[in-house]
Amino acid sequence: APNGQKVLLMIGVAAVVAVMVAVWMWGQKPEYRVLFSNFSDRDGGAIVAELEKMNVPYQYSEGGSAVLVPADRVHDARLKLAAQGLPKGGNVGFELLENQKLGSSQFVERVNFQRAMEGELARSIESVSAVQSARVHLAMPKDSVFVSEQKMPTASVLLNLYPGRTLDAQQVSAIVHLVASSVPELPLKNVTIVDQNGNLLSDTSKSPSTTGMDPGQIKYVQELQQDVVKRIVSIISPIVGAENVRAEATADVDFSRSEQAVESFKPNQTPDAMAIRSQQTSESLNASGAAGGVPGALTNQPTAAATAPIVAPGNAAKTPAPPAAVPTSTQKDATTNYEVDKTIQYVQQGVGSAFASPQQEIIPETPLWKEPGTIQTAKDIGKYLLIGIALLLLYLRVLKPMLKKITEPAAPAPAVDAHVHVTPQMEAGMGEGPKGGRGYQEGLARAQKLASEDPRVVANIVKTWVGSNE
Repeated sequence: APNGQKVLLMIGVAAVVAVMVAVWMWGQKPEYRVLFSNFSDRDGGAIVAELEKMNVPYQYSEGGSAVLVPADRVHDARLKLAAQGLPKGGNVGFELLENQKLGSSQFVERVNFQRAMEGELARSIESVSAVQSARVHLAMPKDSVFVSEQKMPTASVLLNLYPGRTLDAQQVSAIVHLVASSVPELPLKNVTIVDQNGNLLSDTSKSPSTTGMDPGQIKYVQELQQDVVKRIVSIISPIVGAENVRAEATADVDFSRSEQAVESFKPNQTPDAMAIRSQQTSESLNASGAAGGVPGALTNQPTAAATAPIVAPGNAAKTPAPPAAVPTSTQKDATTNYEVDKTIQYVQQGVGSAFASPQQEIIPETPLWKEPGTIQTAKDIGKYLLIGIALLLLYLRVLKPMLKKITEPAAPAPAVDAHVHVTPQMEAGMGEGPKGGRGYQEGLARAQKLASEDPRVVANIVKTWVGSNE
């Protein structure tokens, strides 16, 4: 026994020492924190190489998608790696254009610009909460001077979603519009979105270009149909029962816009109120006169030298004759076109509107004995009827005989000879007349009959006689 106690004591001391050593070693182990996570394989290799150069211990966690370093060296290592441009990230944006070489060709500039656009679009898409990473591929054809040879660009987007996260139709449509709005002349139907599992998220058959409705309108139509179904069920279920109602509704909603153009003119009653469509006036003037200069001589002659005659000629004071009239001809034409009364209307209507087409719900007439209310009432009545019959049989077969035995008094034993039968009617007239008379014989016959039918009555009469003093 003492040896056993010593062994147990030694085992306990060893266990305590082991626990203390484990606690001390755990306390001496530095706390690790995340340095970078969700980086590409290329960036991960570069980060690990730089950490080894800086003699910084590191660990992997979360399946190798994160690098952990001691908590007291996180900020120092992060700043040193950032100075070296790590992590570079999977997408390169417009910073790629900042390092253009002087002798770069036009083709290289075009490729770098396309890569920069793809990287910027991927960064914008990654800002969506459910998207972990994204890649964008743009196919931008070369511009052509011929209109018939121009081709539309296309875009493909690969999304890597977080585990357990999905994108609804409205979010997918938002990404499609984001990409289409960022690339010139890129239509919505040329944008394709695929997730990491190969599922096509941007289904062109359900896009607004083919159905004419965006996801918001589709959601409104679905809610409208569900509301109609609920109203139908709430109206019919109290009549035929909730289990006997099956309803479906199809809503035809018109989301198109109606345009109307009207061109009208006032009635042509008076010329002043008439609507003039066009008016044209033409006027021509022809005139013929004498030649402006001397025939055969130049008309553009220099001005003659000024003279100052000393003696004026004799006809100097003669009044000059007026010039002869020049023959002219004038022609003036005016054309006025008046508009005929008319009214032009251009009306554009949609396919239909909600509840425009009447819907009928035909409910077959159910016989009275098949209605749920009648069947339930019959079940209730039958249940209570069976209970009543069972209670009645219990009363007639069990309770009534028991009560009869309890309340019925015991019959006294007859104290006279069984052969003597006397009726109460003969009690007063037994002494009247002789025994062989007719009345005596009739009374005796009645007494015998009464004694044979109910002996207790005769016994009571005899008991009365015995107890009387007469």
